[in-house]
Amino acid sequence: MKKIALILVAMLVMTFVGAFAAADVIIPPDNDFYEEHADECEYLDRNYLTMGELNLLISPESEIKQTACSNFEQLHVQYTYTDDNNVVWGLVVDGYQESLGWFRLTDAVLKYDNISFMEEYDSRISEYTESTPTFDNDEVLFYTYPNSGEYNQGRSTSDAVYEYVFVDDAGLTWIYTPYFQLQEGWVCVEDPMNAQLNSAMLVYTAQEDPTPDTEPDPTEEPTTAPTGCSSECGNCSAYIWVACIVGVVVIATVVLLVIFYGKKKANKE
Repeated sequence: MKKIALILVAMLVMTFVGAFAAADVIIPPDNDFYEEHADECEYLDRNYLTMGELNLLISPESEIKQTACSNFEQLHVQYTYTDDNNVVWGLVVDGYQESLGWFRLTDAVLKYDNISFMEEYDSRISEYTESTPTFDNDEVLFYTYPNSGEYNQGRSTSDAVYEYVFVDDAGLTWIYTPYFQLQEGWVCVEDPMNAQLNSAMLVYTAQEDPTPDTEPDPTEEPTTAPTGCSSECGNCSAYIWVACIVGVVVIATVVLLVIFYGKKKANKE
């Protein structure tokens, strides 16, 4: 019985390790056109903002509408596809990796993000060679990019690996980690828990300088439609599945241990 218990425990540990590894696996969207043209699609994983009402289509080769989006909505584009006319299309997914439809990338603007920041300030970003700093209670805010106003709260321990460093115009030092405990982003070394570090105005960049009828107000927050056009967490579904799998294995392990040891106790009596 002890061997069975050890095997069950080992299975539980392997499930935990495998599950968290799976959380970083890219989950392909459930979209017929993507499945047929997967080899022609490129992974993007960036956000766009609508500049007016926009209809997402079931495919780049169809005019059938799948999802309607209003002005200044955030669209999470997971994959792109370039058609025979060199028009680039984006496949939008929601927070659960469900496909919402396709749109021409020139019909929206690319939201300024960490990739945009690192390209713009490349000459001021250098390799971080110092030891990992310590923070009170290991608590920090991981900003999307320095002074972005967007962040996730997390922990930074001595195991954290920071790759880049940037000093902003106010003299604050920021260090960047591409991945630590499911977090990515920039930490302000001098003020790691300050949630008020943001630029006076958000900046957006357009791919081909489209001229919309109405420009989005950069001071506004993107709206989140009931259809799920907006998406801040492209891997939410992966983490949900991880939690479900781990929960099932834990319950099954406990039940089996109770049954085995219950039988063993009954046999002794």
